[in-house]
Parts: sequence; C-alpha cells; structure tokens
Amino acid sequence: MVKKNYKRPFTFCCITDNASGIRPEINVYDITALSHFRGSSQSMFTIEKISSFKKGFLDSDGPYVLLDLDILIHGDITEYIDSCFTEVRLIYNYWSSQDAIITNYGHNYCAINSSFVTWKGDQANHIFEFYKNNMNKISRIYWSFDQSLYYLQEEKYSYHPKGIVYTYNWGASWKDDLDVDKYRNEYKICLFNNSHGAGLDLDQVRGWARELWISYDRI
Repeated sequence: MVKKNYKRPFTFCCITDNASGIRPEINVYDITALSHFRGSSQSMFTIEKISSFKKGFLDSDGPYVLLDLDILIHGDITEYIDSCFTEVRLIYNYWSSQDAIITNYGHNYCAINSSFVTWKGDQANHIFEFYKNNMNKISRIYWSFDQSLYYLQEEKYSYHPKGIVYTYNWGASWKDDLDVDKYRNEYKICLFNNSHGAGLDLDQVRGWARELWISYDRI
C-alpha cells in the first residue's frame, strides 16, 4: 500500500511476534524485544506502541509513520506525509457525535485513534517518558493506550485534518457522511477500527475493499 501511494524513498519496518511470510525488502523486528511494557503486569491494549515514541527508536530520528494493520491506504499520501511532521499527529474520530463524546466522556470511551501516527525526531519522546514514569497508575485506570492518551495527553499532540482518514464501519463525518462500506475517493486512508467488538475487520470484508487490499500483493 505504501509503495503504491507514497512516491518518495522510504524504509518499511514490521514490528511483530511472527516474522514468517513477510516480504524480503521489509525490515522485521521482534516486538517482544522492542516493547517496553510487553508481557509486564503494567499492560493495556496496544501499549506496545508507546515504545516507538522513544527518542532514537530503531536508531533513527525519523520521520516516522506508524501504521496499524487495520487500515487500507488507497490515495496518494505523498504530499500530505511530506508536510505533516510539524508535530505529533493522531486520528481524530470526526465521525463521532460531539454529543456522544460529551455524554460518554470518562466512561471507557475516547475520540481518538492511533492507527495512523506521524512524528519526527524526539517530538513524541515526552509521551514515552510520561508513560515510563507513570505506568503503574495508568495501567490500573485505563484499559487501552488510545483511551489513556485521550484523557492524559490531549494537549501534547495534534490531529490529522478532516479529509485524510475515514472509516469503513462508521463513516467519515458526523452527521452528514456516515454511510458504511462506502469508498470515498477524495480521502487517503480507510480505517476499519473494530477493536470495540463491532463492525468488520479488513480480512472479513468483500467488494471494493477486499479487491483493493488483495491487489497490493501484486505490486
């Protein structure tokens, strides 16, 4: 997906606990060795990502683009990626009702997503240091990394603007564009975001999404 939709040289790294069957041009790293909190009692859903925020991650200053497995890139991201490293950026759930966000605030809910994060150098290191110093408390209160970021670090990052990311299962923008299973050509990335137990995952869909996903294997 990146090779098709990003027109600059890049290094692609896969951080995983299963290195079998991965394309040879990809640099593979053991997630257990890299993750600061993996397997510890101080753990939460997707906390492994926090280790990538540490200054000098993979002996590099970046710029970094963190991509989860639950996304489908289908638009040219070159221009946007080249311009977005002024601060740490995450996905904001523009498809969520602001009333629902206020009503559910503090109730195991968050309005952000870390499936597509961009930063460079040490821009995200302060977030890593905060977790390293406070993880004992954080892990007792919050069930997921995204949720804890939303409530504890909201002033410490920015968001990708509208028009970049939408969702397969929830739509794109409240409340005028909430169609499910809709291909939005003007957007760059489709997010599946079904970790909350609702909606389809990328390997479960049919139609345009599956056809496009499979087509990338031939590049």
